Amino acid sequence: MSAKTEQAKLIENYINLKASTDDQHLVCLMFKDLRRKMGGLPVSAPVKRVFSNIDPKDVVNKLYQPPGANAQKEVWNTFNNAQLSALVPHIRMFMRNRSGGKYNSEEIPLQNIHNKLDVLKSPDKQNALFGLKNMNFQLSGQYPESARSDIDATITFYGNNLSVFEKNPLYTDLIVIEGHNKAEYDERNIIVQIGWARPTGQTLNNLNFTKPQLAALDSQVQAFKLSYTKHSFNFNIDGSFTLSVDYVAQADKTVATADFLSTSALIKEVYGGNTKIKKVSAQEKNLIHKYIETNHAGASDISKKNIFSTLSHAGTETHNLFRTRYLEATKKEIKNILSKMSFRTFKISTYKRNSMLLKQAAKRMIRDSKKGGSSKETALIAAASAPGDNGSQPLNIMEFHPENNMSNIAPATIASRVNSSAKETPTIANQSIADDQLPKLKFLKVTTFAACISGLIQANPDLVSSFKQKKINICFGPIKFIPGDMTGPRVMSLGDIPVTYFLINKVLNEIYVSKVKNKLTLGNFLNKMLFYIKKYYMEGDFVFDSGRLMSAGTMRTIQVVCTPTSLTKPGAVRQFAKNVTGVNVEENFIVLAGPAADKPEVPSEYDSYIAGSTNSIIKKLNFTQSNSQVMQAHRDDNITATYRSAKGQVLPQLYNVNMEIVGNMNFIPGYTFNLVPTVVGVNPAARGNIIETLGITGVYWATRIEHTIGQNGFTTKLDAYNVASPTGPHSRRKKKKKKGKKGKKGK
Repeated sequence: MSAKTEQAKLIENYINLKASTDDQHLVCLMFKDLRRKMGGLPVSAPVKRVFSNIDPKDVVNKLYQPPGANAQKEVWNTFNNAQLSALVPHIRMFMRNRSGGKYNSEEIPLQNIHNKLDVLKSPDKQNALFGLKNMNFQLSGQYPESARSDIDATITFYGNNLSVFEKNPLYTDLIVIEGHNKAEYDERNIIVQIGWARPTGQTLNNLNFTKPQLAALDSQVQAFKLSYTKHSFNFNIDGSFTLSVDYVAQADKTVATADFLSTSALIKEVYGGNTKIKKVSAQEKNLIHKYIETNHAGASDISKKNIFSTLSHAGTETHNLFRTRYLEATKKEIKNILSKMSFRTFKISTYKRNSMLLKQAAKRMIRDSKKGGSSKETALIAAASAPGDNGSQPLNIMEFHPENNMSNIAPATIASRVNSSAKETPTIANQSIADDQLPKLKFLKVTTFAACISGLIQANPDLVSSFKQKKINICFGPIKFIPGDMTGPRVMSLGDIPVTYFLINKVLNEIYVSKVKNKLTLGNFLNKMLFYIKKYYMEGDFVFDSGRLMSAGTMRTIQVVCTPTSLTKPGAVRQFAKNVTGVNVEENFIVLAGPAADKPEVPSEYDSYIAGSTNSIIKKLNFTQSNSQVMQAHRDDNITATYRSAKGQVLPQLYNVNMEIVGNMNFIPGYTFNLVPTVVGVNPAARGNIIETLGITGVYWATRIEHTIGQNGFTTKLDAYNVASPTGPHSRRKKKKKKGKKGKKGK
C-alpha cells in the first residue's frame, strides 16, 4: 500500500469513527482508566455479586456440583444396561401458598399411572383418579433480545372424571391463577422435585449397584419452583380427560412482570385509593383481571386491589381511558427514575476524544495488514498529518492538541502530541466549568451495570418489597472480554461493567418510549442491556466490527434455588432440592453471566461422558460443524498453524453436538463437560489420536436442555458446543516447560 493510499485509508477510518462513535464506545476505549474510578456507587439488595473471578463457563459447575463431585466424574460411564433399565424416576409435587406474609406447603397426591414413575401417593377418594402422565422441562439459560423465560415446564395430568377437582381442592389450584377465585392476589407456586429413586430390595442386591453409583443417583435430585401461565383440557368419550398445564420458573415470572413504573404512588394517582370492591358479574370480573395482568402484572397486591376496586365501580367501558391516563403519567416517572440513579460524570478534552479515535483508526489498519506495532502506528499518524503536494492539510490537526498554532510543526511532532493527548486521564467533573471551556470538553455520565439495576429497583419501593417477600436476588456473575484499551482478556463481575447514561436512555427508548408499551419490566430491560453489553464489550470494536463479529456464546441467566446465604457453598443447590417440604426457607437467585470463554482446558476438571461404550448413558449423538464467526476464526488459526508446521494432518474442527441421554439432572444450561466418543473398528491404542485429530472430542458447554419424564421413562436431550479442541491453538494439553538453569532460557 502506497503512502498516499495509507494516508487516505487512515483518514477514512478516522472520519468513520468520528461520525459513528457514541458515549458507550468511548467508555470502552477508556475502560482501564474509568474502571479505576467507578468504585463506591451504591448497590442494594436484591442485587449481589457472585463468582466474580472465575471463568464464566465454570459458574454452573460451581453452583450445581454435588458433595463428593470428584468421585463422580466418571461414574456415569459405569452403569450397565440392566442397571439403567431398572432405574425409576422420582417425582414429588408441592403446592406452596403465601397469604398475609405466612407460607404453607402441602404435597399434591398423584396416582401412579406409569410403572416407570415413582409417584406412589393416591388421592383420598377411592374412585377418584388423578395422576401424572408426562412432564417436560425446557431450560434455555440464555437471554436473547426477545424476552422469554429460562425455564418452561409443561405437565400433563390424567383424570378419570372432573369430580376429582371437587374431592381435592389442590387440583383446582394447579390451574387457577392468583386473583381469579377471590379479590386477593396471594402468591402461589408449584414446587416439583425430580430425580432418580434409589434402588432398594432385590433390585439393589441383584444388580450390584456400587456406592459411587448410588451416591450419583442420590445427587441427581433437582427442584423447580414454578408459577402457572395457562392450561388446556382434552376430554374423552368416557368422561376421562388429560389436563396440560404450562408453567414458568417463579423467578422468571417475577422478573418478567416486575414493572419499574407501577409504583403505589403512581397507581394511586391514576386509579385512586379506593379499596371497597363492588360486586360484579363473572364476565366483568375476568375482564378486570385481564386488564390488570396486561397492564400491571408487576404491581403490589395492594395496588392490584385498588385497581380492581376502581374498575369494578367505573365499568369495563372505562378501561382504555384509565390505560391512556396511566401511560401519560409514566412519562414523568421515567425522568424521575433516571434522576435518582447514581452516576459518575467524567470529563475529557475533545482533543483526547479525537486523538483516541485517530489512534484507533491507525490500530485497525495495522491489524488488518498484520504488520507493524506502536512505531508503525505513530508513522501512520505522522503521514496523515503531512501536508499534501499543494500544501493542503489532509487532517484538521487542530482537533488533536490544545496548541494555538500547529501548522508549522513537523508531522512526527504532531504524532507525538496526538499520542500525548490520547493518554490524558479522564477526571470526575465535580467542579463548575467556565463557559469558555465547555466547547473544549466532552462529558460522560457513567454508572455500573449492577448500580443501574439496583437503582431501577430501588426507585420502586413495591419492587423492593416484592423481591424481599419472594426472596429473589439478582446476582451478577463473571464476564470475560477484551476492553478497548487493553491487550489481553479480563475476567470481572458483569455488575462492574461501566454503562453510560446514553446507553440506559437508548434502551429505555427502544423498549418503552418509542413503542406503545403498557409496562417497563425488569426482564425486558435486562434482555436489552445484556444484548448491548455483549455488542460493545465482546464483539470487537463497536464501530468497525458492529454486525460482523459475533461472540460464540450468549449472555445468559442461571436460575438457582437454595437455602439462604449458601449460594456458593458446594452442594447447596442439591441439598435444598432434597428438603423442599419446608416452607419459607429458600431463596431464589437469578445469576447473570457472560458466555463460555475460549481457552485451553484441563480435561480432569470436568465430568466425562463416553459415547459408544457398553456402559454409556448416551443414546444418540450427532455432530455438526460450528458455523459461528468466532469458531471460523478458530479454524483459520488451525489452518495457519498446520501450514507453518509443514504437516499434512487433518485439521481439528470445533463442533456443535446434539445428544439424547438417559435422564441426567447434571445437565443445566452452562454445564461444562468432557465428551469422549469411541471409534468402532479402530485399534483401541489409536482411538485417542484419531478422535483428537478429527476434533470430535474435547470440552463442551451445554446451551439448551430438555428433560422429559413419561411413559417411556426419563430422557434428557441437549445441545452443546465445543469450547476447547484437544489439538491446535486451543489444545487442552499443557505445554512442557523447557529445561534450563534458573534465569536462563533452556536450550
